[in-house]
Amino acid sequence: MLTQTEKSIISALSFFDIFNFPLTKEELWQNLWLTDSPIKADQAELSKDFNRSLERLTPKYVAALGGFYSIDKTGIADKIVKRKQNYLTSIIKTKIALRNARLLCRLPHVRAIFLCNTLAYGNANPNSDIDFFMITRENRIFTARFFANALLKILRRRPTRQNAKNKICLSFLVDGNHLRLGDLLYQDDVYFHYWFKQIVPIFDPENLGANIWSNNSWMQIKLPNATRYVSSSRQSISHKTGIFKKIAEFFCGQTLELFLRRLQLSILPETIRKKVREQTSDVVIENDIIKLHTNDRRLSFRKQWQEKIKKIYEQS
Repeated sequence: MLTQTEKSIISALSFFDIFNFPLTKEELWQNLWLTDSPIKADQAELSKDFNRSLERLTPKYVAALGGFYSIDKTGIADKIVKRKQNYLTSIIKTKIALRNARLLCRLPHVRAIFLCNTLAYGNANPNSDIDFFMITRENRIFTARFFANALLKILRRRPTRQNAKNKICLSFLVDGNHLRLGDLLYQDDVYFHYWFKQIVPIFDPENLGANIWSNNSWMQIKLPNATRYVSSSRQSISHKTGIFKKIAEFFCGQTLELFLRRLQLSILPETIRKKVREQTSDVVIENDIIKLHTNDRRLSFRKQWQEKIKKIYEQS
């Protein structure tokens, strides 16, 4: 019979195995997924229990190789190689992301830009696009999105079906009034928990990363060892609001916001309109949040995750 801590370790490794991403011991600790109520009140005791549990699981249920851990005992070597390759790819893509963020941060009502999805934790595919999560000024989300997408369109940096490599995807924006994201959760939404934990601030002069972290305490119920990512100076850009941005924001007021909202809603593809009518959390278009994940695979990932866990439980 597996203990609760052992189940938590298996749960974390099972999720990252979906993305062929073995974890180091420290990463496993940071991503430990609580299956039930808190295991131990004392953090030091929890750490000891974690170490003992990992030793018991290895090698019967968990493979260990070169400082990495995985539930895939036969493919761990190949996955480690792939992880290292994707890490090098992620370094290149992060530099591209920073170059684009330096342009977007100068646009009206853009307050913060974060890396998200696979690039955020260094597991980017060479042919993938670059996903930005953006926070805008209150009640100006459609204005910020319009100018950002317009600039990317002019520079030919928006992803297309034919070419997404290193393009910038702006499919998730919130304004300062919508920093609580718990209403987007599905039941047992393991993907969204890890997605939120891994966002990386690359432009955040107002330290909104700390605000959004404190406004989403639901994440640490399942991921109690998670800590907010703080970017180094090489991983972020510092840009004070210049006079031209202030002037632009003064003239880009409520009237323009309402106009650009009507404009953008009028040109939405039918696939997105259908999703809006279905009222799922995949596609959400409100005055303070725009989330356009038409290929939201959270439910699929949850199913794969649960199947991997169940398979191990059956062996125990």
